[in-house]
Amino acid sequence: MRRLFPVLGVLLLASCLTQPHRTAPYFLGVSTAEACGPVYVRNELKRLDDGNTYTIQWMPVTNTNSHVPGNAYIDADLSSNRWPVSRFHLDLAVDGSNYTRRIGYGVQTSKDGMYGEMVWSPPLDYSLLSETARIRAVGLDGQAFHWTRTNFPTDFQAGQFITSAEFTIAGIDCLVPDGTDLTYHNAPLQIVWRQAGAGSVVNVYWITPTTVSQWAQHPLVTLSNCVCGTNTVIVNNTIPTAASVELVFISKSDPNIIGYSQTFDVEP
Repeated sequence: MRRLFPVLGVLLLASCLTQPHRTAPYFLGVSTAEACGPVYVRNELKRLDDGNTYTIQWMPVTNTNSHVPGNAYIDADLSSNRWPVSRFHLDLAVDGSNYTRRIGYGVQTSKDGMYGEMVWSPPLDYSLLSETARIRAVGLDGQAFHWTRTNFPTDFQAGQFITSAEFTIAGIDCLVPDGTDLTYHNAPLQIVWRQAGAGSVVNVYWITPTTVSQWAQHPLVTLSNCVCGTNTVIVNNTIPTAASVELVFISKSDPNIIGYSQTFDVEP
């Protein structure tokens, strides 16, 4: 299980956290390190390993009462800190600001209020693709926590929400061609796809039901200057005449990001 999203603060989402500089203050819920890796909408190897799951973690850390120059976990001044509520919700914003998807319902912190975590397995939903995703913690009433109920000073203002740093929900979703398109050998072929986290170069291959394991032997095109969001190109269709063809998209910078088209036929 990959631990993800390092945010040193109340919402701490990773164990592969880059340690902050020794003189850096600890701010409640403010990012001090980038995420160690993306969340994948689809990752075949990881799905076999752990079901493509990720761990969202949280703990209370403040700037005001922390004096340790290194690890916040060993600071005696933090021993009285408590997470402000025993149960709360976690909401996801794929655009970084509109938290329209609830991914955690009534999640709980530890009995002593020091630590908690939730395992998240994102659905195979390509509408989640984003390079500016955020997670926000809210009370059971959907509002920001009431910090005056805790026994430690905080750097949060009234009504301010706890949020993670921005992170990537990575994947490639092919929109065209689809099962309704008529395509022809050695004719122009339009390709439309959405991507996030895949970088500027994506290699495209083709497969048929009898060549599923041989995709690397059937390159079609290398797509350059790709951007996060929707991309469109027209290429020469060098795929031989065949039925039930699929395109396979593989990010050059992150081979774990793989996308597939719907099946379509290539006519003579």
